[in-house]
Amino acid sequence: MLNISEVRGAIFDLDDTLLDNGPVNHPELWLHSRSRLAAIHQVAERHGLTRLADLTPEENGRAFTTAKVHSLPGAIWNGMYMKGVVPSDTIDVDHPYYSYVAEIVARKNELHGPILREFGAPEPGSVEFVHDLASYGLTEELAMATMAVRRDIDLYLDMTRLGRLFPDERIVSNEKITEPKPAPQSFELAFQTLGLPDSARRYTLAFEDDPRGLLSAKKTGLFIIAMTFRYKRDDIRLLEVEPDYVADSYDEVRDMLGMNPAGTSVSA
Repeated sequence: MLNISEVRGAIFDLDDTLLDNGPVNHPELWLHSRSRLAAIHQVAERHGLTRLADLTPEENGRAFTTAKVHSLPGAIWNGMYMKGVVPSDTIDVDHPYYSYVAEIVARKNELHGPILREFGAPEPGSVEFVHDLASYGLTEELAMATMAVRRDIDLYLDMTRLGRLFPDERIVSNEKITEPKPAPQSFELAFQTLGLPDSARRYTLAFEDDPRGLLSAKKTGLFIIAMTFRYKRDDIRLLEVEPDYVADSYDEVRDMLGMNPAGTSVSA
């Protein structure tokens, strides 16, 4: 384990790591699931894709959790595959129906903002924990590696007033990614923004909740902390990636690192 005195930096995923995306055991009710399903239904009905128009909330949730890549196109394509609209669960950009994916992505992004504004909230203790890291001197060594679009990140930063600690140059969002998680690109780019030497990788915390994100961080050589806001400990034990630490709360992480209790001064 690490002590806070050894930590050189920290990189956070957004959804279900910093931002509460909805009920843990009900992926059909996650905020992204709501806007994605509405967009899928609208586009499917517009183009007469009857089977896709019948995609249920439960199928939509499962389409995300079982998609090969952790991305919006990946979830949409997997839903199309589950309903027999496309022949393979591997995205084929040359397939004639791939144009529908792009249309659904655009519509989903239009619908998601109002949902996030109304129902979005920080994960318990996350904002306080980020501030505590800053109080230990990590003010320029915090970054974000997420498949969320920048608009959603900005809404979160406005909601939490954390923009000072996550400036633009240290945010790796969907728009900067060409290889979605589980590829290492997002965490690798985020690590590079910290300006740290390669020797600091094992002393840089990577906070994730999703198996594909955990694998992405593992490939980057970071110290992986799996937050169980979405997946439970028993689920994580079954993963091909073994995190360095599994936590049910940010208080557990604080204890593991030997940090002061939340809300107390470092010098106290």
